[in-house]
Amino acid sequence: MKIPDKFLRVAHRGASGPGLAPENTLAAFEMAIRIGADAIECDVHATADGRVVVMHDEKVDRTTNGKGAIAGMPLEAIKRLDAGGWRDAKFAGELVPTLREMLTMIAGRAISIIEIKAPKIADAVAEDIISSASVESAVVFSFDADAVRDVRALDPKIATAFLVSGKGPMDAAAVRDLVARTQRLGAQAIAPYFAMVTPECLHAFHGAGLKVWVWTVNEPADMKRVYQMGVDAIISDRIDVLNETLGFKRT
Repeated sequence: MKIPDKFLRVAHRGASGPGLAPENTLAAFEMAIRIGADAIECDVHATADGRVVVMHDEKVDRTTNGKGAIAGMPLEAIKRLDAGGWRDAKFAGELVPTLREMLTMIAGRAISIIEIKAPKIADAVAEDIISSASVESAVVFSFDADAVRDVRALDPKIATAFLVSGKGPMDAAAVRDLVARTQRLGAQAIAPYFAMVTPECLHAFHGAGLKVWVWTVNEPADMKRVYQMGVDAIISDRIDVLNETLGFKRT
């Protein structure tokens, strides 16, 4: 897909902030769409039998009633887990979705932004995107440069972004290096931690033809600052607060 030119409000792990829904579940994705997200971000791992499932951690312990590594469990076992009760009893029985289920649910309603969290699963992720007819509505990003490069090699029509982390503003040398690395990967966007971005580096990224998506912005003052700076997307747990702070109406 071609990444849209319009500003994107991205629901991090769905509508996952306080008082909302359990992260990375279909309930969280549905809530985010109803609140008015332009895009839904999720995290993926692969099961022991090679199925791609939506979960942030490499283990199921924190967000389900089970224990163990995703990579050591077949999909059948993961599908028996409760992925919602830990947040609130009203979400009890919410299941761990597969990537295909997520893509199918939000098709035509929002952009899917998929973070690859595990090594060597780019081919399985690309296969799910292609088989669910989501090539024109999905973006893959990762901190793992190999994953970004592999997805582009598998199908150059799948849009990609390069995730980067850091504690504070980047200097000119770091910006130049990051631009060069992102361009070598063939990515269309760069996704830095929001505290790394200054007007100067934003200008440099845009000058190189790269969209700039910042994460994870949950405080209203930070939302206003980066929005006024001119970033292309804000990724937030609090899509409700983001809409209210920036004056967006629910779609």
